[in-house]
Amino acid sequence: MSAPTKPENELLSQLRSLLARARELSEESTCERAQLDGPIRHVEIAVQMLQRAFGDAQTPILPSRGIGSIVSRLMLGSTHADSGPVRDEADADTAARRAVPLTGSSENVPLPDLISFLQSQRKSGVLKVVGDEEIFTIEIESGELVHASSDNSPPQCRLGEVLVRQGFIAEARLVRFFEKYKDRRGQLGEALLREELVSEERLAEALRLQVQQLFHRLFDTENAYFYFVEGQAEARDLNVRMNVTRLLMESARVQDEVRGLRQAMKS
Repeated sequence: MSAPTKPENELLSQLRSLLARARELSEESTCERAQLDGPIRHVEIAVQMLQRAFGDAQTPILPSRGIGSIVSRLMLGSTHADSGPVRDEADADTAARRAVPLTGSSENVPLPDLISFLQSQRKSGVLKVVGDEEIFTIEIESGELVHASSDNSPPQCRLGEVLVRQGFIAEARLVRFFEKYKDRRGQLGEALLREELVSEERLAEALRLQVQQLFHRLFDTENAYFYFVEGQAEARDLNVRMNVTRLLMESARVQDEVRGLRQAMKS
């Protein structure tokens, strides 16, 4: 890769100045910010591409917000632990960036856009979303969801309630099961299978329904903060692989129906 020539240096310098000024203007008023968001993203991408093409040693300029910021940060390199030995100072700098989780907020990067991007790029890793009432954990492997959980699921969305509501287990049997296992640790699904209270097929169906409900709540969460750590998803005995695109589409459909009902009630 050839060193930057004088015209190339001048072009990068001018683009950086333009980008800095555009970002300043975008902070001055909501109206100007909305008008400048699109052009700013284009300049950010242009600077990023020129830096990579010219082998520029300066710290890359990352998009300040939006899905472009996610794309650019992930373009810097994978965060897999097996990325290889650090050979020189440049590698050390890259390794330091890789070790930092990808962070942001739903205000700047809508969660559906973020998850859709991770799916389209077949990423593997753990996504944590911190909302006002719940902390969501989403594990993906090669773009597919393999596990999803919440630290504060509503009672009606917990696995036992889902199994009862679907008619897969009698409520009385579930109560006796919890009395037996109340002092034991471990995965609920695994324990239910050991006790032969539910079949693997019905358990998988209930888990899929539970995950879809979690996605509905996830996308209703406002002012959420997220961080994504790329790497191998944790191995689990009860992985239920789900297509992320289908989850997104179903949650979008439900949200549209809810908005339609609210509009109908107002009119």
